[in-house]
Amino acid sequence: MNSPAKSSDAAPGAGRTRARKILRRIESVLAVVGLCFIVYHAAFEFAVMTSDSMAPALQGTSYENGDRILIERASRWVRAPKR
Repeated sequence: MNSPAKSSDAAPGAGRTRARKILRRIESVLAVVGLCFIVYHAAFEFAVMTSDSMAPALQGTSYENGDRILIERASRWVRAPKR
């Protein structure tokens, strides 16, 4: 009689190799997410304009209805702002 196929047909250690590949993929994804997090917090700032000082382009009187802006901070490392 023929016995059903057993898991021993696969190469020994194949399960560990596959698990290792998955763990390496997860490690790579987490490294990219961490790098993006660091770059975002070091080079950008998210703010809400809540005053009329930038009217008429940006408006808002409170956090709920203020305009959201993304401020780029990296150029300050290279040169002083031009005024």
